[in-house]
Amino acid sequence: MQRGRVSELAYKPDKVILIAPLKAMERGHNIVDENGMAVIGAAYFLVLPHPSPDDLSYAIHSINRWAIENYKTATGENLEKLGTNFRQTAYHQWLRLLHLPIRLRTLDEENLKAMHWDITVSLWQVVGRLIRGGSNAELFWCDAKFGLNVAQMNEQEDTPSTSILVGIRDLLQPYFEDSEEQTNKIDKQIVQALYRPFYDAIANTKNLF
Repeated sequence: MQRGRVSELAYKPDKVILIAPLKAMERGHNIVDENGMAVIGAAYFLVLPHPSPDDLSYAIHSINRWAIENYKTATGENLEKLGTNFRQTAYHQWLRLLHLPIRLRTLDEENLKAMHWDITVSLWQVVGRLIRGGSNAELFWCDAKFGLNVAQMNEQEDTPSTSILVGIRDLLQPYFEDSEEQTNKIDKQIVQALYRPFYDAIANTKNLF
């Protein structure tokens, strides 16, 4: 089935399982019945959504994020010099991102958080297909990398470097709970509006942490 036709599953009562890449289930593809209720009630995430070594999407997203956060820091005696300095700094940042090994266990804290944000968005957009019309949804994290230590039944607790779910929980927690980490009031309101159900579900997952 072509990606743009996944919504047709709602009208195929003889089809009960859809196997699809994560990106095919993101925004823009609602699989609902005539009452607007989600047809799919469970998602089995078989593979951790992690960029491949030749995927430039993380580097592109990161340089865009860097530009938005740092454009006010550029210096120069005139507009031309300011633009030149910013472009040169951005180019060095781009080269650093291209050579950055995208492995959760080796990423520094800043890039680890950025990776968790990317994965959070992708996962939650998929879940959004399952909760249309206020429907309930079940999620199954099948890849051990969603929580490596708990999957291997190790006594050691998982960390954001060994568990995507722990990383997502720690990433969202400052927006919902009292935390030493300072969060912008507007950002907090946006995150709470978008991700509260996802955060509550992960924060209350048993035997994960």
